[in-house]
Amino acid sequence: MKHTVLILMAPSLIAFAMSCTSTGANSTTGSQTSETTAVKRDEAKTQIIEAVQATKNYTYAQKDEYIDTTKAQLDEIQAELDRLSAKVDNTSGAIKADAKIKLAAVHEKWITTKQRLEQAQNATESSWDELQNEFSQSYGELKDSFADARQWFSDKIEPQTTLQH
Repeated sequence: MKHTVLILMAPSLIAFAMSCTSTGANSTTGSQTSETTAVKRDEAKTQIIEAVQATKNYTYAQKDEYIDTTKAQLDEIQAELDRLSAKVDNTSGAIKADAKIKLAAVHEKWITTKQRLEQAQNATESSWDELQNEFSQSYGELKDSFADARQWFSDKIEPQTTLQH
């Protein structure tokens, strides 16, 4: 039950982490705000790591629940990537080119993770642990890549959007 709660909370934790970076980017209180933002981001990352770790503890008997939960998380990441892509389309120049490269890299990790999830979905009881571990590792890499890209977007694109309003 605890693992299910942590996994189900992961998308909310991601949103929290993103809001922390957005808040820091839009604030004018200087280093105190950036320190607070960094602390909140670190706390959110810790919670995300715990949620990812919890995904490793699912047994074969819980496979369907695991697959459903992680599919929903991948869908949320894809929706956020689509949102970021729309923002990129409204930018120009070198930032747009860099952003497209970053989005493409995250999307490649998303594809790999989705493939690993499909393999886990088709796992037998004897192959479950190995395939689930491969998915969990891929998912962790996706989350890291996504968090890095999201931070870059917060620093490079969202401050510009805020200034235009």
